[in-house]
Formats: sequence, C-alpha cells, structure tokens
Amino acid sequence: MPNHERLLLVLPSIPIPANSGGALRSLHLVRALDRAFQITVVAPAPQRLEGELFRSMLRGRLVAVPLSSGPARAWNHATSIWRGEPIGYFRYATAELKRAILLLLKHGGFSAVHFDRLHTGRLLSSIQRAARAEGLSLPTVLDAHNVETELCRRLGEISSPLLKPVFGFQVSRLRKLEEGTVSAADAVLTCSDRERLLLEAMGGRRVQVIPNGVSLGKWTRAGRSRAQDVVFVGSMDWRPNRDAASYLAKEIWPLCRERLAGSKLLLVGREPPRGLWNLATPDIEVTGTVESVVPYVESAFATAVPLRAGSGTRLKILEAAGARVPIVATRLAAEGLPLVDGKQIVYAETAREFADALVKLREEPEWARMLAENAFEVAQRFDWDRVGGTLVDFYQQLLETQWATGKSPMRHGAYSDDGRRSTSLCLNHTT
Repeated sequence: MPNHERLLLVLPSIPIPANSGGALRSLHLVRALDRAFQITVVAPAPQRLEGELFRSMLRGRLVAVPLSSGPARAWNHATSIWRGEPIGYFRYATAELKRAILLLLKHGGFSAVHFDRLHTGRLLSSIQRAARAEGLSLPTVLDAHNVETELCRRLGEISSPLLKPVFGFQVSRLRKLEEGTVSAADAVLTCSDRERLLLEAMGGRRVQVIPNGVSLGKWTRAGRSRAQDVVFVGSMDWRPNRDAASYLAKEIWPLCRERLAGSKLLLVGREPPRGLWNLATPDIEVTGTVESVVPYVESAFATAVPLRAGSGTRLKILEAAGARVPIVATRLAAEGLPLVDGKQIVYAETAREFADALVKLREEPEWARMLAENAFEVAQRFDWDRVGGTLVDFYQQLLETQWATGKSPMRHGAYSDDGRRSTSLCLNHTT
C-alpha cells in the first residue's frame, strides 16, 4: 500500500507514447513513484488521447497546463535567449507552468518536488524560494537523465563547421544553467557512476544513481533461429540517432552488403528526416514510426549502435541485451553500462570494425549466442521493477531524513481520504 507522503512531479512533457529513451525513463519512474506515494504530475497539456491514456495509468493526479502559442510563444523564445538561457529551453519552464506549480504548492501539502530533466529544472530555484516563503522545507530532486552540457559538446564535435559555433554558443549557456540547477537541488538522480562523478563536480550535493532499465517481459524470442537482419532502433528526431543511422547506411553497410548476402539493415524509429528516408534501398529499410519495435529486433541476428554523441546510458543497448540480440557498438554507445568487450558486447569504432564484427556474428552463431546470453544476465539487473524499487527506497530515505530533522511540510492539501484528487483545488486546466 502507498504511504501518505505527497510528491509533486514536474515533467517537460507527457511520456506517451513512450517511444524514446527519455520518455521510457520518465514513464517507468513516474509509475514507480505512483505505486508508492500520493503523486501529482504537472506537465504541459498533451494531445487529448495521450493525456487520457497517461491519466489511466496513474493512481495519482495529472495537472495539464495549456501553454502560449503563436506570437506570444515566439516572444517568450526570443526573450529567453536574450536573458542568456539555452536555445529551446523556454518552453519547458514557462510562466504558465510556474503559476500552476506555485498554486499546487500553496494548497497541496507536498513532501518533495521532483523535476524531470534539466528542462524543468529551470524552475527549481524559484520553487525553492516559494516554498521557503510558505514556511516549508521542501526537498527538491532533479532527475538529470543526461549531462546536457556534455551531450551538446559532443554533438558539436560531429557537426559541420557551419554548426560548430552554434553548439559552442549553446554549450556555454547550458553549462551555466546545469551547474546552477545541479548545485541548487537537494538531490540529483543520474544514470550511472560516471555521470554521478560529473554531476558532483558541478556541485551536486546528494547524487544518487538510478539507472535506466529494460522491460524483459515483452520479448518473445520467437523465430530467433531464423534471424538474419541487422537492426538499429532509435528516435530519429534525436540528432545522435540520426547521425548513427546515416553512418550505418552510408559507411558501414556498404562494407557488409556482399558478405551478408540476404540480410537487410533495419533503421527503426520515429520521424526520420527526408535525408534518411532517401537512404532506403532494397536491403536498407527505413520504417518511420512503428507500433512495436519487437518484431524488428527479434528478426535481427545483431544490433549495430554506432553512436558518436550522447550522454547518460542508452536504453537501446539494454533493450537489445534484454532481447538476447548480440550487440556491436561504440564505447560511447554503451557508456556507463557494465558490458565487457568480447564477453557481453563487441566494441567497434570504425566502419571496418563494425562490418567485420557483424560478419563474424553471422558466421559464428555459437559465439553470438554466448554474447547474447551474457548480456541478458546483465540486463536482468536493470529490470524496470528493480530500478523503480531503488528510486522508491531513495525517496523514503530522503523523506525520513526530513522528518527526523523536523523539516517536514506543515500543511496538508485538498485530497480525499484515499489520496485521489478532490475538487476543492481550483485549477481549470486539470485533467
């Protein structure tokens, strides 16, 4: 049974559909907290069906906040950049969201506020000030997902000369925001020990590793003996994934084509740009959005992950391990995961190394099976239920510390006896 502690969770978007690594992490961690505590989620208003589906998954409450559009949105974007903020971040911490959060804090009797990603963390300092003004000692927790400054810097390194100054501009602004937010938070969540050290160097005071996870139950492994393709799975609206998919199709696959006769390269993920669609050939399939990645992954004898930029830990690696599909990847792609070259994974950095590894996996099925089974053993340690339990334990310890030191919320808000939403809190945009 959930306890009576109340958490306010601030999300940059509704994590439905959960078709990206960030959305998967947000969805699973929110649901873990929902099972253990009384939660209120506040986020920008989603599409109607997405909002209804997300609400149906929760015991707790969803407050969806309509945001400005048109000229007002453009003006907010421009003034955000003029104030020295990173490009594009204004939409995740708008005045509308801030007002809704402050109203909820005033009436909700919350024990802590959870900010999902640096994007919503822009509001962290102002929320802390508001809590103090109400006489509350309210812990603030930032789930960092990635080290955003590092991610942006790496993107700049693989970009064209014309774009490098843009990424340099963004990195300088991200560094200021990230260091300020991380040092202001009472606790910071991150994906691996590597990111923990980076965030502690930024001033993080209580940095806790909550790894990314995998849903092991969704893989059937049916027909794996007939698997003959190579797959890459990733949201193609994320620049590192687009770069990896393009590199696979243009540089790696031509070195495999003759040696892997009868195989196809499957590039699976939402919103591929026109340039990626144009790479499709009889043996390169670009799928766009799919209902499920399972049949594509399970038709593959290997997954190739030539990521050249990123931060955090990549869920696509854990997903492949959970599906018992052998993995060939750059070291950066598996960064932060306990995978050993030649034991659970094959590391490759050049196109030739990728091609040779893929051919070897096809020609030596017993070796490929050994790699896959060893990786699956690792994946079991990252099951989402286990990860969620770690997060709940962290929050229970955090809140027990607050009670022990006498720094607990002093008021209780508008909830019915079973912890569900009552109607006494007047927010017209509540769903």
